Amino acid sequence: MSNENTISSTLVAKDSLHPVIRSNLSFNTTFPRTQCALDVIYELPPSVFVDPNQLADRKSMLGQATILGETDLEVPLESVKDSRGSIVVLREPSTYPVDLPIHLRYQKPSNTPYRDIVIKPPVAGWTCLSTPTLHQRIPLPPLPEKWLRTTPAMFESFHSTDAADLQLKVPVGNEQEINMIEIGTTICVILCTLWVSVSVWKAVTRRRRYEAKGKRRKSE
Repeated sequence: MSNENTISSTLVAKDSLHPVIRSNLSFNTTFPRTQCALDVIYELPPSVFVDPNQLADRKSMLGQATILGETDLEVPLESVKDSRGSIVVLREPSTYPVDLPIHLRYQKPSNTPYRDIVIKPPVAGWTCLSTPTLHQRIPLPPLPEKWLRTTPAMFESFHSTDAADLQLKVPVGNEQEINMIEIGTTICVILCTLWVSVSVWKAVTRRRRYEAKGKRRKSE
């Protein structure tokens, strides 16, 4: 049996818009828990995002989640500010395998029905203080300065058994149908507006007639 800690990852429900990255971790060596923290790190392309609220709800299973990058759930791909995507760090997950729920962004219409998305396999390892007498846990760089400390730390990575990147296919709208969809949407909006206007006009007219009849009866 190998004395290396290993990580292997696959995609679950990869044909849906809400797949899951499932990572199996094998622990063949251990580190003192007071000096080291287990981190699972994901580098996601801009086409993929995570829901911060969803990860917070699963904190008991996934551990503390740190997200760097775009977290707006409704932003389409072409409006993502950071073209590099995002980084997700799960600290001290408590259940194995580790299942990270991800979501796919709306893609810009294209002439092809699907678009390929490539995701790098996640990295796992122990983040440990270089000085064994200290017990403060330090996040793995690269992170913003507010997450960094002056205490030196080291990262002992697990061996990855993944031979290739993770791949998804996301459906995209047909570019040739955009004009037809826009025209159809405009017609629907106009017809609905007319229907509401006519309904309001009829209701007001009936009300006025009813009030006019009431006034005539009183005058008689």
